[in-house]
Order: sequence, then C-alpha cells, then structure tokens
Amino acid sequence: MKPILRRGQTLIGLLIVVAIGLVLTAYFLAPTQDKNGVEHHGPAKRAIDMSQEVALNSNISQINQFIFMYKNDNDGQVPASMDELKKSSKFPAEMFINPVDQKPLNYDPKTGRVWATPYQDEGKMGRMQPQMPGMTTPEIPPVNP
Repeated sequence: MKPILRRGQTLIGLLIVVAIGLVLTAYFLAPTQDKNGVEHHGPAKRAIDMSQEVALNSNISQINQFIFMYKNDNDGQVPASMDELKKSSKFPAEMFINPVDQKPLNYDPKTGRVWATPYQDEGKMGRMQPQMPGMTTPEIPPVNP
C-alpha cells in the first residue's frame, strides 16, 4: 500500500512543477501593456533584443578597428569595396549581417566605415560611436516611416 501512495504524490508533484513552469514561461515570453495601453516585449524578449544589439555593436566595432589597422598598413587607403573588406579581414560571413534584422551591414569606401541600417523597432540605430582617435562614423539619413 505504501508504494501506491508515493506514486500519486510523485504524479501530483510533477503536475504542479509543470504548471508552475508554464505560468513562468507565459509571464516571461508574453508581451505586457503599460498604463497607457502601449504594448511592450516581455523580459525574455527584451533580453534577447539587448543581446542582439550587443553582438551587432561588437561586430561593427571589430570591423571598424580592422579597417583602421588596414588603413595604417596601406598608406591611408581603405578597402575599395565590401568584397575586398571581407576577403582581407577573413572575418566569418555572419559578422557582416545585422543579427537584429538580418540585413547586410553598410560600407562606405570613401570614409572607410561600416554601420547598420537604422531599423524601425523603437528607434534603435545599431551602430557604435567612434572609439579610437581619428575614427568617425558616416552620417546616416533618417528613416522615413
């Protein structure tokens, strides 16, 4: 008789744990509304968005640093095109794709800078400010909604 009681307790415990897990998952993944009725992403989606922004900014920073070093090694000349930049840098192809919107990064051979196209989601730009002396970022035209 004792083993039957334990099986029932184990099943009930398992069901409770699954229910708690489902409630927590729904809380973290579901969008929420503030007092004004504006919908916001859940905590998990915000964390994913933030990590994608960090990855994008890190990639852009690394590529711009490579261009800065390339310029120093080649008498002030920058790579003439995005293809030449990709070949000479030997970075993986994923580094030249924006992880947020899956669009390719932009390259201006006149200034030698790489940046991400502005995207509509909450006005984020997805580009780093210059971090080294002498580095500048090109002016990006505003996005028309």
